[in-house]
Amino acid sequence: RQGVARRGYNIMSPLKSPRRKGADKERALVRLFEAAGVPARRVPMSGGGGIKGDVQCGPQYRYTAEVKARKSGTGWTVLERWLAGNEMLVLFRDRQMPLVCLEWNLFSELMAQHCEKESK
Repeated sequence: RQGVARRGYNIMSPLKSPRRKGADKERALVRLFEAAGVPARRVPMSGGGGIKGDVQCGPQYRYTAEVKARKSGTGWTVLERWLAGNEMLVLFRDRQMPLVCLEWNLFSELMAQHCEKESK
């Protein structure tokens, strides 16, 4: 019914709210990490509490991830074009340490190996 408030939905729209969409992606990332053998959990009150990031992962949950999801956009197109079949994209900014963008399979494999090594 239009105009009726339901949990996770905007009163005027039958579509999911941005907060609900974000939480869904965060839960999806936790499941991907767990499937790869990497401990992961959502940050309580993600986006509003005093803890940074949306997901904590790795040994003792020491790493944080900020989760962003977009249907499309020029930023994604450029990153995908630059990555173009490579396993990683390294981005340099003047006088800054490089930023590394990895394909999920490589990243999850490296994280799983790291977790295994840390648990020994």
